[in-house]
Amino acid sequence: MAERLRAAVVGLRGMGIGHIKAILALPEMYELAAVCDINPETARKVSEEYKVTGYLALSEMLKHEKLDVVSIATPHPFHRECAVACAKAGVHVLVEKPMASAVSDADDMIRAHKRAGTVLSVVFQQRYQPLQRTIRKLVREGVIGEITRVHMTATYFRSDFYYKLVGWRGTWKGEGGGVLMNQAPHALDQYLWQSGLELDTVLGRCETFMHPIETEDRASAIVTFANGALGTLVTSTTDAPGIYRIEMVGDKGAIVFEKGKASIAVNNIPTRKFNSESRGEWGSPKAEWKDIVPEDPGYPYRSHDACFYHLGLQIHGKRSEYVPGEEGRKSLELADAIILSSYRGGPVKCPVSRKGYDEFLAGRIRAAERERRRTEERRPGKKRV
Repeated sequence: MAERLRAAVVGLRGMGIGHIKAILALPEMYELAAVCDINPETARKVSEEYKVTGYLALSEMLKHEKLDVVSIATPHPFHRECAVACAKAGVHVLVEKPMASAVSDADDMIRAHKRAGTVLSVVFQQRYQPLQRTIRKLVREGVIGEITRVHMTATYFRSDFYYKLVGWRGTWKGEGGGVLMNQAPHALDQYLWQSGLELDTVLGRCETFMHPIETEDRASAIVTFANGALGTLVTSTTDAPGIYRIEMVGDKGAIVFEKGKASIAVNNIPTRKFNSESRGEWGSPKAEWKDIVPEDPGYPYRSHDACFYHLGLQIHGKRSEYVPGEEGRKSLELADAIILSSYRGGPVKCPVSRKGYDEFLAGRIRAAERERRRTEERRPGKKRV
């Protein structure tokens, strides 16, 4: 292995600790050099625990440390600012999902790292799971033919207490959305990555169904893909028990993933061929469902370790399966399209209008701030000035 990469982590109160542990799990590839968090107590505690220098500002860390990699685990509205600053300093970046709240920010991050010649990678660790990789391979090899329909159910449960515990959750300013920005990004990524489909138009519906929050806790969409395939999806933080299921139907068969298992059925005759040639009234192609056995990916890493492993390979100019910014942007594009479509009341063409979405999001933030001020003024005992 080439010389170890000096890595730092910014944002230590969420997934940042997980990033630190992933870096330490790859001692031949990485050296943990520094940590950063705006909270002084958090920065002090983590820096002492891992025996590295702690900083309160990314700019100071970039100024005083010779770094190769920064992993960004701050709340996602700050991802753009951090990633662009790292690019300007010539530092490679691994950024947590989602890349940002708005696709325009993701665009800026990608452009900045292209100009700098540095690597920008996004944390979508589910892509490294053996079963997920095997499903993707079967689709790419055309085993079930051209995809004609894909459906995803990705539902979760979160209580009111979950949203009240941390003030930015469920807010337009703090998250830029609800379930689509926080819980669903991995599922949205799998939905697009496994199927290999490109977005065309999105008709979305977002609701605040159960929780006292500003943003959506339930969302659904009808998606038209570039090849004409039909997509549907539903996601929420209101369902108990939660369900995670992906169905992909092609001209030659189908794949279903649910509860950590997957099965495949391949037709004895392609659907379109049977449709045009059959002379029977009720017949259909014959198929037998079989379990999909995961293939060994050839490396021992599965989660965040795998994200850092492939990033390191990419930086060293070796063959890797890192997730570039352009790939990480795709699920954000879908999330933004669903939200924008819901509020506009009609289908949205992809790519999403960057200016249109930025204006929409800024408007939602302003409206939410006005509502908070009105609520505060109506509080009993509130003195009017």
